[in-house]
Amino acid sequence: MTEREPDDRRRKRELLLGRVRTAIERTRAVRAPDDRVAVFDPVATVEDGRVVLSGVVPDDATRRDLERSVSRACAGVGIEVESEVGDGIRSRLRTVSAVAEPRTAATVAAPVRSTPDPDGEQVTQATYGTTVTAMDRRRGWRRVRTADGYVGWVRGDALVPPASTVADRTDGRAAAVVTNRVADPRWIGEGERCEGVRSEREGPTECGVDATLPDRIPRGTPCRIGRRAGNDDRGPDDDRGSEDERDPDDERRVGDEHPSEGGVLVRFATGAAAELPDSSVTALVDAQSDPAAAGRAVAEIAREFLGTPYEWGGMTGSGIDCSGLTLVSYACLGVDLPRDTDQQERVGVDVDRDALRAGDLLFFPGHVAVATDGSTYVHAHGDTGAVTTNSLDPADERYHADLDDAISSLKRPLGR
Repeated sequence: MTEREPDDRRRKRELLLGRVRTAIERTRAVRAPDDRVAVFDPVATVEDGRVVLSGVVPDDATRRDLERSVSRACAGVGIEVESEVGDGIRSRLRTVSAVAEPRTAATVAAPVRSTPDPDGEQVTQATYGTTVTAMDRRRGWRRVRTADGYVGWVRGDALVPPASTVADRTDGRAAAVVTNRVADPRWIGEGERCEGVRSEREGPTECGVDATLPDRIPRGTPCRIGRRAGNDDRGPDDDRGSEDERDPDDERRVGDEHPSEGGVLVRFATGAAAELPDSSVTALVDAQSDPAAAGRAVAEIAREFLGTPYEWGGMTGSGIDCSGLTLVSYACLGVDLPRDTDQQERVGVDVDRDALRAGDLLFFPGHVAVATDGSTYVHAHGDTGAVTTNSLDPADERYHADLDDAISSLKRPLGR
């Protein structure tokens, strides 16, 4: 009998954990079905005769549902569930809000990987100056949710605490955005050199490295305009009010320098400040106020990427994928799109083919393109290996029947 008892306990434990795993997967299917945008990684162990749940779940409602589901799964097995409800709790389940903190990408493009490993698949990138929600840590990595909702892992030394607001006070959106890729921006202020870059900002990254401005600024980088050439005070698009009306914590003047001719002083969310070409920075306006003009601007930005190498998960002029191209092109107008093709296809309104115009999106199975007018489109094409242009006109040499036949829908993200 004594020899059989360990086997009985082992079988009971295996039965229990099997039921718990089933309960976890059922909760996942209801509460967190898309792991691209949801954090749901509970782990069940048996300790001292109890099931203990650990890991991170999206919210308190999911946590409660999971605990109830696991409790029901354990009924009749003879082992209690360690719950987070009640006194003397030892539960290790945490919600996203309990572990979340704002961070800003401090490199040109920090790879966001599917696992906390340098060999993990790059699912997207966190580009310079964009804000992410950083969550739990693992071996020098941070799990993050990017601004477009994607979840993945980033090296901790690529992130810094936000040091400056680039948001407009009224709606929390960025006041301006870099619309042309800028190489070798002119630095403002003094700072330490680090990996070919210099920054005015002081302060450590996650791993203690000084926050720096990279040697190039990618398109779509949010910023706040400080001063343009020929303007003794603020940029013409700066609506922060008079000196007396400004919030001293928000003001953070870009510096006492005046920009050179054709330049503009800007500050990024990392706290770094630089002078950029005036033509490379655009103050954001409501794209919905003139959707047709906004669509033309989107198409023009997308064309700027022509020839850019195709890179899975890429978001910059060094490499970009199809949905990254559409996301960045719209981000330059302050319009937020989700990260992946199937997610983007659910945005906006359907468009008839004969009504197609610049800025509309063409969807194919697992692929998306930006219309540049009523008959041509630009896309990051994996088969071509680069961003290229094709046509819907059979008489055009850029026409490909296989692409035309594969079109699944046409969408207008701005909705009019």
